[in-house]
Amino acid sequence: MKTTISINEMRKLTVLSALLMVFALGISQAQTRSARDTKVVMVIDAKSNQVSGMELATRENSGKTLLEKHPKSKFCLGVLQGSYKMAKNNLVPSKGSTITIYPSKGFLPGDQFLPGDQFLPGDQFLPGDQFDLGRVTTRVESNKMGQMVVKVQ
Repeated sequence: MKTTISINEMRKLTVLSALLMVFALGISQAQTRSARDTKVVMVIDAKSNQVSGMELATRENSGKTLLEKHPKSKFCLGVLQGSYKMAKNNLVPSKGSTITIYPSKGFLPGDQFLPGDQFLPGDQFLPGDQFDLGRVTTRVESNKMGQMVVKVQ
């Protein structure tokens, strides 16, 4: 049995295939764009006021879960731009990644940092200053208007 396809049917299949490929490319591109920024939570030791680690800000990492994992800690929101890996339930940003830290935005209700509170070693940070942020060393790029931008070294 021979099956023949007319020229019109062939054109329809070609157009349909092209539309399907354009649609698939659009979806994959949208996923790439939305994955560039990753919301993170800085885990801050309550005694030393130093960042002891970073966690992903997800529904699974709600306030209650984070308090159980890290008792006697404070939390602060941030946004990671770049790649990272997970090591022992902690997020480790890759070299060259940028992290925007919002020290005035606590992660838990009532977990606010008051003016003068310090959650990182040192006084005021100036561009070029370096400090440890969990498992990585960072350099301050800018520190303005309630947000600090650091780059992983």
